[in-house]
Amino acid sequence: MTEQTLNSILDAALKLFNADGTSRVSTNHVARVAGISPGNLYYHFRNKAEIVRALLARMIADADRAWAAAASGRGGPAELREVIAGTLEIVWTYRFFYRELAVLVQNDSILRRRYSAIRNQRLRQIEDLVHMFNAAGAMRGPEGPALDALVRLSWMVGEFALASAELDGATGKRAPIDQAIAMLFAVWRPYLTEQGSEALR
Repeated sequence: MTEQTLNSILDAALKLFNADGTSRVSTNHVARVAGISPGNLYYHFRNKAEIVRALLARMIADADRAWAAAASGRGGPAELREVIAGTLEIVWTYRFFYRELAVLVQNDSILRRRYSAIRNQRLRQIEDLVHMFNAAGAMRGPEGPALDALVRLSWMVGEFALASAELDGATGKRAPIDQAIAMLFAVWRPYLTEQGSEALR
């Protein structure tokens, strides 16, 4: 599989899935937008499910880079805003996936296992961020069940806030992302120190 053909297929699929949803997009549609024959597409992907899995892999790779940058930071307000905004940009780029998450993972056991694994990894990374911000003096607490609740609420906002904004009629990405950031900071605010609260300004 040439990298150029792979990227053409995935770029076309992402554009179509975001615009119309996976159920209304066929592999023939993807091939046409990618500028290749259906036979060429099937040479690379046997079906639409494999395309969705490949897009998930690409999304994970994009997010891995954002999380790696956050983990190498100082744990201050700038890093907090950077990792949140960067992650939400990725969620918006692949918004079809989160919009259709329940159905996609229900219909594809391979996709479900892959997503479950990365979800658990991200939950651990959010917990690591909390510890990093505590160590940097940007946060105080929480611990125990409250920490678990904060981590899971943070992930849920990231997963579903932009899909919810689309239901409200949002079309551009900036307003939904800003709204999601505000929601996340509302969840984190009780634990932010004065230093951490600088991120809200």
